Amino acid sequence: MANIYDCALVYTPQLWVEKFHRHCTNTGQLKIRSFIYDSTVLFSDEYDVAIISDTWPALSRALVEKIKARGSRVIGMCEAVEASREYLSSIGVDGIVNSSLEPKQICDEIIALLDSLSHQSPTSNKETALDLNLLDQSLKVQEDDGYFGAYSNVTTVIGTGGSGSSEMSLVLATRLIDSLLIDVDFEHPSLAPRTNLEIEPHIIDAIETAQNNKENFLDVIKRTGKFSAVVGLTHASLASDIRDYEMTALLDESKKHFSNVVLDCGNISQYSSFYYLYETLLQETNTYVIVGDCTPNGIIRILEALVVVAEFVSNVENDIEAPQIEIIVNRAPKDKQLAEQIAKEIEFCAMPCNISFISDNKEIKEMSWRGELNYASKWLSTFDDIASRTVQFAKDRKRQNRFYEQNDEEATELIGESI
Repeated sequence: MANIYDCALVYTPQLWVEKFHRHCTNTGQLKIRSFIYDSTVLFSDEYDVAIISDTWPALSRALVEKIKARGSRVIGMCEAVEASREYLSSIGVDGIVNSSLEPKQICDEIIALLDSLSHQSPTSNKETALDLNLLDQSLKVQEDDGYFGAYSNVTTVIGTGGSGSSEMSLVLATRLIDSLLIDVDFEHPSLAPRTNLEIEPHIIDAIETAQNNKENFLDVIKRTGKFSAVVGLTHASLASDIRDYEMTALLDESKKHFSNVVLDCGNISQYSSFYYLYETLLQETNTYVIVGDCTPNGIIRILEALVVVAEFVSNVENDIEAPQIEIIVNRAPKDKQLAEQIAKEIEFCAMPCNISFISDNKEIKEMSWRGELNYASKWLSTFDDIASRTVQFAKDRKRQNRFYEQNDEEATELIGESI
């Protein structure tokens, strides 16, 4: 008699998930014990195997290790794409199945995999665990005024999918001292799998704690070797109820505890259902970092992001200096003439900004699949310049704030005396 396995099927908005779930429910070929929307359920229910798509934001080596440690298997689902299979293999899943197959074929392959593994005990691959202690030394920027407090340096990183903006956010967080990286890319969060961090607690936990339980705020912050983090959500629908004042509360509380806050926003579009949240974050930003590929399409995306930023900045009434803009042209070739042409085009169309070119690096691409952060010092040098400028700019704005506050106080006193 064939083995019947209890499964935990993780929901992702893909056609194969619905078809597979319906097939298993109708035929009983595999028993779907749990249909997972929240990753915490993976550790409260009993099951033989977790079936997870490579696109699920919570999927990481740490999650796979934790599932295996409780005696369950992990099957990774993906389309027949080499990069996706490499990623699943690198995080230690027990098997990989092509999600483009028909539901019955998927069931047959999963059962065959589980049957072949049934005589083995699930083991966790400790040798591949991420060692964040291997990170390069963070940039040691000494604040001449000490703690930033209410004027913490807030850097917002913007970039389209595939441009490497999350990678740039990570690197900046490692180069800034006492930094907190928050994944606010609500549509395509990637911080958890990219850094091998567990998905719980996540940004909603951080928001709730910032509003109602401030004394325990640091308990929901994840710590790594060189920076702290708040990871994103497993699905965009979970962010639909977040309000702008809640994002303000999260940012205000973050600035009380960290000198540098880096916001990984992903793509920002005025047509996005989350644009009202991004407006709140942009209002608190000292430096915008816009990331794009060194391709014609990538440069167009940079210019589109600049239009959004420029329009926002022009509509904000502010007595102090306008925010700083840093542009990163990622994966750039070593052609200096091409770089000069690109820089001229951006400068011609844009507001005043600093432009940096980050060279294409095969090792960095491979590291991103493995969840590693051990960057070469030479590759990091450009980011030290960017980090130094963002911190210096934040200090200058802090001094300007103090100047205006002092003048407001003096003006109030003079008005009082005249009355």
